[in-house]
Amino acid sequence: MVTRIQPAVSDPEAARSVGGLLSQLPDSEPVPAVVDSTQLLDSLARLAEGTVADLPEVVLVHELIRPMPALELIREIALRFPAVGVVLITRDTSQPLYSAAMDAGARGVLGLPLSYDDLAARVGAAASWAVGVRKHLGGIPDETAGPGGTVVAVTGAKGGVGTTLTAVQLALAAQASGRGTALVDMDLQSGDVASYLDVQFRRSAADLAGIADISARVLQDALFAHESGLGLLLAPGEGERGEEVDDRAARQIIAALRARYDIVVIDCGTQLNAANAAAIETSDSAVLVTTPDVVAVRAAKRMVRMWDRLQIRKAEETVTLVNRISKFTEIQPPLIARIVGTPVAGTTIPANYKELQSAVDAGRIQDLEARGSVKQALWSFAGELGLSTAAEASSGTGRHSKGGGRGARAAKGQAGQPKQVLPPAGSGPGGRALPPGGAPGTGSGAQPGTASGGQAGTASGGQAGRQGQAAPGQSGPGAPRAAAARPGPGGMPPRPRHAPASAGTGRDAAGRQALPPGASSRTLGASHDAPRAGDHGDPDLDVDHRDRDHRSPLEHNSAAPFHTRTRVGPVGPEAGRVPGRPAAPPVDDLDDEGETSVWGERGAVTLEFAGMAPVVLAVLAVLWQCVLVGYTFSLAGNAADEAARAATAAASTGDAEGACESAATKHLPDEWRDNSAVSCNLDGHLWKADVDLSAPVLFPGAGKLPFSVTGTAGAAEEG
Repeated sequence: MVTRIQPAVSDPEAARSVGGLLSQLPDSEPVPAVVDSTQLLDSLARLAEGTVADLPEVVLVHELIRPMPALELIREIALRFPAVGVVLITRDTSQPLYSAAMDAGARGVLGLPLSYDDLAARVGAAASWAVGVRKHLGGIPDETAGPGGTVVAVTGAKGGVGTTLTAVQLALAAQASGRGTALVDMDLQSGDVASYLDVQFRRSAADLAGIADISARVLQDALFAHESGLGLLLAPGEGERGEEVDDRAARQIIAALRARYDIVVIDCGTQLNAANAAAIETSDSAVLVTTPDVVAVRAAKRMVRMWDRLQIRKAEETVTLVNRISKFTEIQPPLIARIVGTPVAGTTIPANYKELQSAVDAGRIQDLEARGSVKQALWSFAGELGLSTAAEASSGTGRHSKGGGRGARAAKGQAGQPKQVLPPAGSGPGGRALPPGGAPGTGSGAQPGTASGGQAGTASGGQAGRQGQAAPGQSGPGAPRAAAARPGPGGMPPRPRHAPASAGTGRDAAGRQALPPGASSRTLGASHDAPRAGDHGDPDLDVDHRDRDHRSPLEHNSAAPFHTRTRVGPVGPEAGRVPGRPAAPPVDDLDDEGETSVWGERGAVTLEFAGMAPVVLAVLAVLWQCVLVGYTFSLAGNAADEAARAATAAASTGDAEGACESAATKHLPDEWRDNSAVSCNLDGHLWKADVDLSAPVLFPGAGKLPFSVTGTAGAAEEG
């Protein structure tokens, strides 16, 4: 908003000085100076004949104005034109004069010589006061009236999951769509938005904490205008100042930004405090960023439960975004949805740090490669939230949606047909969240004799969903269109038919649209009505085996990029199933506390390890037994050598054999001495000693080895 300023200065030199400084103020419109008080009052009276909005917001009264003294002129203006803020310019800034000016109705005092900072501060305060008075008088419309902009809060399950990157890219996607966008760093003690965008700033959110009424001018002074067009409200450079922003200040800041911008994206960090709790509570959409690992998923679950306990936000009003997913990921989005208890975004962010490294290190995250998989995925997610559309976000994946409302938004595809995006938890069958790219059949396109787009002559599309066929009720870009399955001869399930896709259209020859990246036909035929085996009516207890797919949505496909996948035909437990045989019984994925286990079927790894443990132990036992046998060979050789030498030494005394046996067993351990046999004999002039030892068994009581170790040595007779 432009502020009109009317100087009243008698001295021409002072008038030029004041006019020069006023011309430097942003969003200001200085009016030519009047030279006396009579001219000023007449000018204001003429303007007041119209509306209050025609009056200047600020009047600067110089102390040398004539013929009416300055204080009397200020009192007259305050009485006749109360919607005008008056500022006194004087050399005397003592307390008595300041009090007299305030009593007369002045909104501020400026000391001579004038400085730019003081002039900007006093003029801004007086203009804010004048705008507030005019709002109460009905002279101008309230800026906060109407629905205002959309607020999106982005929170991380824990540190390092990509919260700030997600918030920055969502804001850039919204700005690229032509909407006025503000990015707020509400991670007040450790915010990194300024580092990601390489911004040097003076003002921060902490400067707005002590202001009772945040006007448009005050807000503009605190915002940093980024080269991308974003308005940045950054965290303070001194982390301790973050404590100045409480929940009241956060609500006022968000309300002021909502009134001025179409889109407000808030980076709430990972730590919950009063300020970002208020941001999460008042936002239209809340995004919880996590990575597909056990630690982050558990942290996300704790975060959602804490929000629910503190009544900050319900789980079904939160969208979980899975970041850094790859073909090696074991914990898939459907499992994360069941654990965390929130809907999971249809778009997953691939793990590709090499794409980000140079931009992050340079502080130019806005310069990410447009064709990069990470940027495309994040901009596609912005489309799911309704922040951008496919028409504007040309560098995205082309799967954007548009809509409004809190949490999940209804979207329209490229063909103008509605598509359900991010349904709240519990809205699908059995309260299950949808897997990436999937959406339950709505029944809007069901063929005659079907219910909810299911198989002809069946109820609620149950057979179609179990055979991996897509429900005809799907619509919008990226939603599959598959014909209803017809039973084959003898009731056998039909064979999946593949139709070639039309070049450049993404549709097959029958006009059906191909599956989008990450979508699975196994999730598109589910019904809202027909119960399935394993359903217990409780979302926490239901186990949908079709969601257990060890293959990642980023699996390689010979005809698609590495981050896309198209699957046709039955998958999951139905794949390879022989018709007519009963299905495998449902598997319980609950842990000891009754909660859904993080591992799911990954417990098979533990079972496999447990099965291999005896084999590993047996191999170790055999190795140690071999070591004992080798040690026995060494003992036998040494004992025979000592026995032969002792026999030659004792031959002169006549007890050579006794000395031989004693020397052979002298240094043997007890386990070997008890099972030893020594023989010494004279062969010509050579004493020979034979020592037989039995190697002990590693496990006592397990028997004995069927062989013994013999050591032989000889020594020449002395004398």
